[in-house]
Amino acid sequence: MCNTYTLRRDFVKTRWKGGKWNPGKLQFSQLEHGETWIIRPTRPAPVFLQDETCRLMRWGFVRPWAKAINNARLEKAHSPMWQEAFEKRRCLIPMSGWYEFTGPTGNMTAHLLDGAGDELLLAAGLWEQSPEWGECYTMLMTESEGVMKEIHTRMPIILSLEDGEQFLAGNAGSRVQPSRIAVRSKIVPSPLKKSRSGYVQEDLF
Repeated sequence: MCNTYTLRRDFVKTRWKGGKWNPGKLQFSQLEHGETWIIRPTRPAPVFLQDETCRLMRWGFVRPWAKAINNARLEKAHSPMWQEAFEKRRCLIPMSGWYEFTGPTGNMTAHLLDGAGDELLLAAGLWEQSPEWGECYTMLMTESEGVMKEIHTRMPIILSLEDGEQFLAGNAGSRVQPSRIAVRSKIVPSPLKKSRSGYVQEDLF
């Protein structure tokens, strides 16, 4: 399940539909310098909200037993832990791509999943207010499809702009499923540790 993703500065500055989710007023100084950000749990990142704002939030829900629960299973969205956020506080998480890691600890292979058309990806998410850390978000996960089946059993719910808008506006009983967006898998140098670069594989999910 996703615990590292990437976001290009030029992607997050994109204006949607004449200003929707305009991040122009965000305090980008809270993010690392550079053209590409590597987002990890507990770090701030931009999210898109139903009220058409774009806000920086901390990645990971906080609970007494965990400082950053960064993923939520879709099939458990109606459980007490997630239900209120699923019904009232949905969000979209913009990303350029996300990483999955395979292999033994200390010698893991990094797989980057990104848009085959080099487009911005939108992941379904939930958010809440933490008394200690402020606004926090988590990603919704579903069973893997397409190229992801060879890498991991779970994957983020990647949505098109139109499906993303429906997800934000949907009620608790609405169906949530990935859009059929072209995504490619690449073996890349790990953002956490140097690794070999390798092949590119494209698929749909």
